[in-house]
Amino acid sequence: GGLGSDWSSLGGEVSASSGYIELVRTRAEWAAAHWTDDSAVEGGITLETTLSVHADQAVVGACITNGDSSTGISVPGLDDLYGRGYCLLLSTETQNGSDQGAFLMVGDVTGNLTILAEKLFSPSHGQQYTLALGRTCDGELTLWVDGDEVGSGSNTDAMSFKQLLLVGGEDDYTSDFPGGRVHDLTYEGCQ
Repeated sequence: GGLGSDWSSLGGEVSASSGYIELVRTRAEWAAAHWTDDSAVEGGITLETTLSVHADQAVVGACITNGDSSTGISVPGLDDLYGRGYCLLLSTETQNGSDQGAFLMVGDVTGNLTILAEKLFSPSHGQQYTLALGRTCDGELTLWVDGDEVGSGSNTDAMSFKQLLLVGGEDDYTSDFPGGRVHDLTYEGCQ
Protein backbone atom coordinates (compact mmCIF):
# COMPACT_ATOMS: atom_id res chain seq x y z
CA GLY A 1 0.00 0.00 0.00
CA GLY A 2 1.00 3.62 -0.28
CA LEU A 3 -0.14 7.24 -0.54
CA GLY A 4 -3.35 6.93 -2.51
CA SER A 5 -6.13 9.35 -3.32
CA ASP A 6 -8.77 7.68 -1.15
CA TRP A 7 -7.91 9.44 2.11
CA SER A 8 -10.70 10.68 4.36
CA SER A 9 -10.13 13.90 6.28
CA LEU A 10 -10.98 13.66 9.98
CA GLY A 11 -10.30 17.20 11.18
CA GLY A 12 -8.13 20.27 10.81
CA GLU A 13 -7.08 21.19 7.28
CA VAL A 14 -6.00 18.27 5.11
CA SER A 15 -5.09 18.83 1.48
CA ALA A 16 -3.47 16.60 -1.11
CA SER A 17 -1.00 18.24 -3.46
CA SER A 18 1.15 16.59 -6.09
CA GLY A 19 3.56 14.46 -4.11
CA TYR A 20 2.41 15.03 -0.55
CA ILE A 21 -0.48 15.34 1.89
CA GLU A 22 -0.48 18.55 3.95
CA LEU A 23 -1.78 18.52 7.53
CA VAL A 24 -2.43 21.92 9.12
CA ARG A 25 -3.96 22.52 12.52
CA THR A 26 -6.97 24.80 12.81
CA ARG A 27 -7.52 26.65 16.06
CA ALA A 28 -9.89 24.00 17.41
CA GLU A 29 -8.28 20.78 16.26
CA TRP A 30 -5.20 19.14 14.84
CA ALA A 31 -5.29 17.82 11.31
CA ALA A 32 -5.86 14.13 10.71
CA ALA A 33 -6.75 11.85 7.83
CA HIS A 34 -7.13 8.12 7.51
CA TRP A 35 -7.33 5.30 5.02
CA THR A 36 -8.75 1.87 5.84
CA ASP A 37 -7.89 -1.32 4.01
CA ASP A 38 -10.49 -3.99 3.34
CA SER A 39 -8.16 -6.78 4.43
CA ALA A 40 -6.10 -6.75 7.59
CA VAL A 41 -2.35 -7.41 7.73
CA GLU A 42 -1.56 -9.74 10.61
CA GLY A 43 1.39 -9.73 12.97
CA GLY A 44 4.37 -8.06 11.35
CA ILE A 45 4.60 -4.85 9.41
CA THR A 46 7.00 -2.59 7.58
CA LEU A 47 5.91 1.07 7.51
CA GLU A 48 8.05 3.74 5.87
CA THR A 49 7.10 7.39 5.59
CA THR A 50 8.80 10.63 4.53
CA LEU A 51 7.80 13.58 6.69
CA SER A 52 8.57 17.28 6.98
CA VAL A 53 7.62 19.56 9.85
CA HIS A 54 7.05 23.27 9.38
CA ALA A 55 6.77 25.01 12.77
CA ASP A 56 8.59 25.28 16.10
CA GLN A 57 6.24 23.31 18.33
CA ALA A 58 4.86 21.00 15.67
CA VAL A 59 4.50 17.27 15.16
CA VAL A 60 3.67 15.33 12.01
CA GLY A 61 3.25 11.59 11.88
CA ALA A 62 1.90 8.46 10.29
CA CYS A 63 0.33 5.65 12.29
CA ILE A 64 -0.82 2.14 11.47
CA THR A 65 -3.62 0.78 13.63
CA ASN A 66 -6.14 -2.01 13.94
CA GLY A 67 -8.93 0.43 13.05
CA ASP A 68 -10.93 -0.23 16.24
CA SER A 69 -12.72 3.06 16.96
CA SER A 70 -13.40 2.15 20.60
CA THR A 71 -9.78 2.23 21.75
CA GLY A 72 -6.27 3.47 21.21
CA ILE A 73 -4.76 6.54 19.59
CA SER A 74 -6.35 9.96 19.95
CA VAL A 75 -5.76 13.24 18.10
CA PRO A 76 -5.80 16.61 19.95
CA GLY A 77 -9.09 18.43 19.44
CA LEU A 78 -10.86 15.39 17.97
CA ASP A 79 -13.15 13.23 20.09
CA ASP A 80 -12.78 9.90 18.33
CA LEU A 81 -10.28 7.09 18.85
CA TYR A 82 -8.47 5.46 15.95
CA GLY A 83 -7.38 2.05 17.18
CA ARG A 84 -4.29 0.52 18.73
CA GLY A 85 -1.04 0.49 16.81
CA TYR A 86 2.22 2.29 16.13
CA CYS A 87 3.12 5.84 15.13
CA LEU A 88 6.18 7.29 13.40
CA LEU A 89 6.45 10.93 14.49
CA LEU A 90 8.73 13.82 13.51
CA SER A 91 8.75 16.55 16.15
CA THR A 92 10.08 20.05 16.78
CA GLU A 93 8.14 20.15 20.04
CA THR A 94 10.19 21.09 23.11
CA GLN A 95 7.72 22.19 25.75
CA ASN A 96 6.39 20.05 28.62
CA GLY A 97 9.74 18.29 28.89
CA SER A 98 9.38 16.66 25.49
CA ASP A 99 12.17 16.29 22.97
CA GLN A 100 12.70 17.06 19.31
CA GLY A 101 13.51 14.35 16.82
CA ALA A 102 12.06 11.17 15.37
CA PHE A 103 10.02 8.75 17.43
CA LEU A 104 8.47 5.30 17.19
CA MET A 105 5.55 5.15 19.59
CA VAL A 106 2.86 2.69 20.58
CA GLY A 107 -0.66 3.72 21.55
CA ASP A 108 -2.31 2.08 24.53
CA VAL A 109 -6.00 1.66 25.35
CA THR A 110 -6.26 5.15 26.89
CA GLY A 111 -4.82 6.91 23.85
CA ASN A 112 -1.52 7.67 25.58
CA LEU A 113 1.66 7.13 23.63
CA THR A 114 4.72 5.25 24.84
CA ILE A 115 8.10 5.79 23.19
CA LEU A 116 9.58 2.52 21.94
CA ALA A 117 12.56 4.03 20.09
CA GLU A 118 13.81 7.53 19.39
CA LYS A 119 16.46 9.60 17.68
CA LEU A 120 16.87 13.04 19.19
CA PHE A 121 17.86 15.90 16.88
CA SER A 122 16.47 19.24 15.73
CA PRO A 123 14.59 18.77 12.45
CA SER A 124 14.99 21.67 10.03
CA HIS A 125 11.77 23.31 8.89
CA GLY A 126 10.66 21.90 5.57
CA GLN A 127 13.42 19.30 5.30
CA GLN A 128 12.25 15.78 4.50
CA TYR A 129 13.20 12.89 6.76
CA THR A 130 12.37 9.25 6.08
CA LEU A 131 11.27 7.23 9.09
CA ALA A 132 10.74 3.48 8.98
CA LEU A 133 9.23 0.97 11.37
CA GLY A 134 9.99 -2.72 11.15
CA ARG A 135 7.95 -5.11 13.28
CA THR A 136 8.60 -8.83 13.09
CA CYS A 137 5.79 -11.31 13.58
CA ASP A 138 7.28 -11.88 17.06
CA GLY A 139 6.84 -8.23 18.01
CA GLU A 140 10.46 -7.07 17.74
CA LEU A 141 10.52 -3.44 16.58
CA THR A 142 13.18 -1.36 14.87
CA LEU A 143 13.24 2.37 14.01
CA TRP A 144 15.25 3.75 11.09
CA VAL A 145 15.82 7.43 10.28
CA ASP A 146 17.13 8.19 6.79
CA GLY A 147 18.32 4.61 6.45
CA ASP A 148 20.19 4.40 9.75
CA GLU A 149 18.96 2.07 12.49
CA VAL A 150 18.56 4.27 15.55
CA GLY A 151 16.63 2.23 18.08
CA SER A 152 14.69 -0.89 18.83
CA GLY A 153 12.02 -2.13 21.16
CA SER A 154 9.59 -4.94 21.76
CA ASN A 155 5.82 -5.11 21.93
CA THR A 156 4.32 -8.58 21.92
CA ASP A 157 0.72 -7.40 21.70
CA ALA A 158 -0.54 -9.36 18.68
CA MET A 159 -1.69 -6.84 16.12
CA SER A 160 -3.98 -6.80 13.15
CA PHE A 161 -3.28 -3.73 11.00
CA LYS A 162 -5.86 -2.23 8.68
CA GLN A 163 -5.92 1.55 9.09
CA LEU A 164 -3.36 4.23 8.25
CA LEU A 165 -3.70 7.47 10.20
CA LEU A 166 -1.92 10.73 9.34
CA VAL A 167 -1.73 13.50 11.92
CA GLY A 168 -0.19 16.96 12.13
CA GLY A 169 -0.38 20.02 14.33
CA GLU A 170 1.32 22.54 16.55
CA ASP A 171 0.79 23.01 20.27
CA ASP A 172 0.83 26.80 20.51
CA TYR A 173 -0.80 27.54 17.12
CA THR A 174 1.44 30.57 16.48
CA SER A 175 3.12 29.82 13.15
CA ASP A 176 1.91 30.47 9.62
CA PHE A 177 2.02 26.72 8.96
CA PRO A 178 1.05 24.87 12.16
CA GLY A 179 1.67 21.36 10.92
CA GLY A 180 3.60 19.28 8.44
CA ARG A 181 3.55 17.19 5.31
CA VAL A 182 3.57 13.48 4.53
CA HIS A 183 5.55 13.13 1.31
CA ASP A 184 5.53 9.37 0.94
CA LEU A 185 4.24 6.32 2.71
CA THR A 186 4.48 2.60 2.01
CA TYR A 187 3.66 -0.44 4.09
CA GLU A 188 3.61 -4.20 3.75
CA GLY A 189 3.00 -7.16 6.01
CA CYS A 190 5.20 -10.12 6.76
CA GLN A 191 4.18 -13.56 5.58
